[in-house]
Order: sequence, then C-alpha cells, then structure tokens
Amino acid sequence: MKILIITPSCPYPPHKSGGALIIYNLLKQNKNTNNSIDLLYYDEYDKEAEKEVSKYTKKIYNKNLRTRTKFLDRILSILRFTPYGLYQYKHSLLKSELEKLDKNKYDFVFFDQFSSVFFENMISGRRKIFFECDCVSLFFNRKSKTNSKFIAKVYNTLQYKYYKRIEEKYYKKFSKVFFVSDSDAKHVKNNFKEKNIRHINLGVNIQNFDIKKYRIANLKEKSIIFTGIMNYEPNKDAALYFCHKILPEIVKKYPDIKFYIVGKNPDDEINALQNKNVVVTGFVDDIAEYIAKASIYVSPLNYGTGMKNKILEAMSMNKPIVASRISVEGIKVKDGVDVIIAENDSQWIDKILLLLSDNNFRKSIGKNGREIVKKQYSWKKAYTQLFDK
Repeated sequence: MKILIITPSCPYPPHKSGGALIIYNLLKQNKNTNNSIDLLYYDEYDKEAEKEVSKYTKKIYNKNLRTRTKFLDRILSILRFTPYGLYQYKHSLLKSELEKLDKNKYDFVFFDQFSSVFFENMISGRRKIFFECDCVSLFFNRKSKTNSKFIAKVYNTLQYKYYKRIEEKYYKKFSKVFFVSDSDAKHVKNNFKEKNIRHINLGVNIQNFDIKKYRIANLKEKSIIFTGIMNYEPNKDAALYFCHKILPEIVKKYPDIKFYIVGKNPDDEINALQNKNVVVTGFVDDIAEYIAKASIYVSPLNYGTGMKNKILEAMSMNKPIVASRISVEGIKVKDGVDVIIAENDSQWIDKILLLLSDNNFRKSIGKNGREIVKKQYSWKKAYTQLFDK
C-alpha cells in the first residue's frame, strides 16, 4: 500500500513530543512491511530529524507554514473565533504541494493531530484517517473547570467551543478517527454520534524500559519520580501540586526522601521548587535510568486527555505507580492490583506512605504493571490497527 502521513513536525527525536513519539514508532514498524510511506510535515525544516526519519520512509516533503509570532497568533485566534492551535499555521500555503502529491494516488492518507484537518479537502485518497490522539475540545473543557482565574477560565472556555465546532464539522469527513484513550473515544461517540470513532492502544519499546538494564533502586534510599515535558501545563500543574500539597507530609515520615522532577523545559516556577528533597533535572538523555532508581512513580495530573505513554513506560520498568484517575485513562489497569489510584490529598499521602513502607507490595504492583504492558501494548499492534484494510 501507498501511505501519506501529514504531520506538523518531523517526528524525531521521539522525546520531542507525544505526537513525535507515536509517529516515529509507527514509522519504524513500517520497515517490517511492504507498505510505502511518504511523510509531509509543515513546521520548520529539520535536517537532522529528516536524516533519521528517512530510514523508514520513501520520501519526505516539507513546507514551513508558520507565518507569525506566537503572541500575535493567540490574539488573532481570539478575535477571529479560531482555535490557537489551528491559527498558528497558514494552511492555504500547502495547497499546491498537496495537489502535486495527489497524483501519487495514495491508498491511505493519514492526518496527524488537529492542525492537519484543514488539509482534508486538498488531497484525495482511498481512505482518509484522522489521528487526533486526544479529544482537544474535551481537554479545554476540563482545563476551564480547573482554572480559578477568570481570564484563564474564559480563554479555555472559548477554546473548548472553537474546537468542538470544528470537531463536529470534520470528524464525519474521515473513514476513521482514532483516539489513544477509550474514554476520549466514548466521549466523542456520545456527544457527536459518529460511527467512525475508534480507540487504539499505544505501544512501548519494552526492551528500552527494562529494569534489568539498570541499577535497581536501593531499598534504603527512598525516592519518588514524576516525568514529562515540564512546560506542558498539566505536567507543571501536577508537579506544583505534589510539591506543595503532598510531599511535605511524606517528608515528615521520611526526612531524606527525594522527589525527582524529570523532563525538559522546566520554567522558573518549577526550578524554584528545588531544595534538599526536590531535584529538578531538566532534559536527560536516558529517562529510564532515572525511573529505575526510583522507589515509586507518581502522576498527579489534575486535568488532561488521552493515554499517557509515560505511565506505560514506568509500568514497563516494574515500578509501582500512584496516579490520579485521569492519569491512567485509556489504560486497562485495576486499582490496587496494577496501579494505585489517588483522588484527593489524604489518599495521595496515605497510599505513598503505604508503598514506601511495604517492599513486597511495591514489587507486586510493579510486576503486575509490566505484565499488562507486555500483553496489551505494542507498536506492532497499533500499526496493524491503523492501517488495516
């Protein structure tokens, strides 16, 4: 089959974003098939990324559609009732390029992320797939409900309404619309009544997240870890919440415990959290090495959508996970068996203290989590489901 993937940026390195991680691993799976993939991205030209991605594609095309500053984009998006995530690209600039590519007569045209929907009418294809990943309108709806500041609440409510309007218009134009969380898929099915909505499990390169490759955490050195891109607002909010509300109570029982905040782009507010109990690393080359050394992995997200691949990565490493319910949406786990779910401050504190005091319980939760990832979450399965004839 001939496949065209249309995506915002060249998907390398995979840790660049959640979207890059997914597309890069799907491309790697294509190497084991007879399918031919072309890739078109419409952000800034990236020579080094193209060099790596070209190993798994037939041809790569690029045209930079960014035409304004981010600040101006946000102002104009509000004035013109258009979501910021879509307004930052001048989509019409790609029309002539897509008309040329249309001559290739692709079997599948794969539209990755929400900003790609405006290209739907610019190219034909036997089957058009929209990979939204997360339901964006649901994300902003949830975010608006967590904001205490009036301006932020109004802005996020407007974004929710803008995205919902476009989702209602475009979902019906695709053969299938995929989400990585079954809760997102169910939300869309219930609210939009579309029959082409699908849920797909993400994968994990389980060989890269294997505890046997690393020094196992010293049981006498208690530590907790949270990972993610730290300028992503749900991650930042989670780190601040944990440090202000939960960690002080843990420190009372374990004065020497360390909380590691691991991930690129921490801002001044996150860096200011550092003290004798809090370590902010910024970007690290091997995130698995840090997870391996931790006693517990936490994910205290208060809002968000989609499946969190970082949860699967921590599960792959036999780590006991304490998480908010939203953090494990879309992942088939049982509370108290595969992960520990905490829904308020007292639960967070009590359940972390329980895990820290019970080595056998930590091992049991970690072992069960890895078995689930091994059985249910692979990039090969994801690739097959997406491009199934």
